[in-house]
Amino acid sequence: MSQQGNGVHSVVIIGSGPGGVAAALQCSREGIRPVILDVGITAPHSPPKIEENFYDFAERSATFELLIGADYSGLYNLNPRNPHISFLLTVPKFAFVRQRADELLPVDQERISVVRSLARGGLANAWGAAAYRYTDHDLADFPVRASELEPYYDLLTQEMGINGAEDDLSPYYGSTAYLQPPIRLGANSQYILEAYTRNKSWLNRRRVFVGRMRSAVLTQPLDGRKPYPYTNAEAFADVSCFYNPVFTLEKLIAAGAVEYRPGNLVEEFRPREDALEVLCRDIHTGQRRTFCTRELILAAGAVNSARIVLASFRDYQTTLPLLDNPAVYVPSFVLRRIGKPLDVSGYGFATLAILYEWPEYRPYFQGLVFETMNVPRAEFFRHMPFSVRTSLTFVKYMLPAMVVVILYFPSGALPPGTLRLRGDGVLELRGPEVHIPGRVIRKALRVNRKLGLFALALLAERSIYGGSIHYAGCLPMRAEPRLRYECDRFGRLTGCPRVWIADGAALPALSAKNHTLTLMANAMRVAAHVCARVREEVG
Repeated sequence: MSQQGNGVHSVVIIGSGPGGVAAALQCSREGIRPVILDVGITAPHSPPKIEENFYDFAERSATFELLIGADYSGLYNLNPRNPHISFLLTVPKFAFVRQRADELLPVDQERISVVRSLARGGLANAWGAAAYRYTDHDLADFPVRASELEPYYDLLTQEMGINGAEDDLSPYYGSTAYLQPPIRLGANSQYILEAYTRNKSWLNRRRVFVGRMRSAVLTQPLDGRKPYPYTNAEAFADVSCFYNPVFTLEKLIAAGAVEYRPGNLVEEFRPREDALEVLCRDIHTGQRRTFCTRELILAAGAVNSARIVLASFRDYQTTLPLLDNPAVYVPSFVLRRIGKPLDVSGYGFATLAILYEWPEYRPYFQGLVFETMNVPRAEFFRHMPFSVRTSLTFVKYMLPAMVVVILYFPSGALPPGTLRLRGDGVLELRGPEVHIPGRVIRKALRVNRKLGLFALALLAERSIYGGSIHYAGCLPMRAEPRLRYECDRFGRLTGCPRVWIADGAALPALSAKNHTLTLMANAMRVAAHVCARVREEVG
């Protein structure tokens, strides 16, 4: 079921990121074939296949193009005037992820750094793959309970391939159903976990718990995708172990379950009596196009979806909230590993989570432990108060002992950022003027010493607002929506009975945990409700 009457589609979905693809997956399960409108930028060429450990590969092969690139994009974070962004977004392999976003969707930013993507698969092309279920504690500000999301969590866990374990974080991370075995730990992470076991009673009395990450990275084969190879090449080479929404999208296209229409930048929608008109611009020719649909699912990413809604109402006055997870980056050291050879046999992204159930930020905040073996050396130089020569020596001897603990706080830890569409088409973004207080950071670092982690508070770097790239809250769901730009519990936008929000914009709050899996589960829940409406209308 794809069209009704005179070229009117049953369902149009905007965006091919996690929310859009999850909504399309549910539509296909409901027997409805949606149209996906997307800009859909793809990489100009495939990255190389590297079968060996990247460190061995680098001994024999030139790696400038892989690490730095002809445009020196790999050195982006070295410039202290640039707001820090995830190193993955600076790697040449992922240059396409941000391509043309500033050109086609101009922004004016202050005290904030928002990253947007018009790529096929969206920002999930270069994500850290953290994949968590929200519990009822996380959903306290939502008009939805965890039980409503559980069926979709289960389906997505199997579709994506998520690894994890039953451990002390299970009460906070939810069901372990369908998880693949956990990732293998490197030497530093293994030492931290052993230190937790030795000091567990002391830490638990202080409401600190440690366990395995849950990440959408294969440890077993799935759907032709290979498990993580422990080569530290995933940031530069061709790998399929990290889940990408493109994998699901390509399966849906191959099965004829969706109609995918790339090259279309959606600018606004216009209500008709019995349908909606979706107005697009061809990014190659500038030609205007119009699609008609019974139901429109907006999943262009929280910031882009908010832009489309404001543009559709010609609203150049209203200021909407923009949520993110405030974050603090803390280089931390396992002292016994100083001067040891760098362990390149483990997993180089987030391995462990430290959960702090403290009254400062309820229900908790968490620290993710990132190994450093696959992070380019240039990433560390901006954090070092030394000369270049001294920094090189420091990296050589200290990097094997170093992990980066990123403290993630719930969105309510700081006032929200804001966004407003100006009459000239520029989206004005502003971040809050306050920061996570130093006393909380220092308290966490003192406790972390019981895990064998030593850090200096002066080296802790508070990320600029928006730096976590966990955007939400612009068009929030409410049990009883009262404002024009709020949604009901199924994501229906107030005053627009045929417009549904299925990305982070609909989430009214962010837990300290990455929201991607929850965003996708909610998108499936929204799509199920939309499909039921379609069947009722045409039935």
